[in-house]
Amino acid sequence: VHPAMVPSESLLANIHDEFNAIEVVGSSVGTQVYSGRGAGQMPTASAVVADMVELAERKISGAGSAGGDMILDDGAACLADMSELEIRYYLRLLVEDRPGVLESITHIVAQGDISIASVIQKERDLQGGTVPLIIVTHEARERSMRQAVAAMNALDGVHEEVTMIRMEEL
Repeated sequence: VHPAMVPSESLLANIHDEFNAIEVVGSSVGTQVYSGRGAGQMPTASAVVADMVELAERKISGAGSAGGDMILDDGAACLADMSELEIRYYLRLLVEDRPGVLESITHIVAQGDISIASVIQKERDLQGGTVPLIIVTHEARERSMRQAVAAMNALDGVHEEVTMIRMEEL
């Protein structure tokens, strides 16, 4: 379970007001979307997420499910390792506007075998010495992205924690 940017035409992008939704992908059932009121008397989506988290915790700990092992029989539930997730990423950095900063960042990205799809850096205003830098990657492994973001956060020219958002292609 993770927050992510989604295409505007996807079902998840069209959930409004007090409604919440989750998307579940399974090898035997394909893609399913569950939605319901997320606030009020019957918060459906949060209950579904809570049940999924409980199932995951029970699977990891080796405990059975509350309703017997109908769902958690051997091989019936396989949880994806987030560090192995391959997806596109959106990164937002606040960086010093000086020579070498962008080069340091792209060097870190290259070391992680991460390919950049696009970069946007606005010209700085007269008062500040920092500028926002937006990087969108091609598909990359989560583990590599986390290592790259940690290295970027350690750079002198990066002034805030790097914001990393996954970009789902539904």
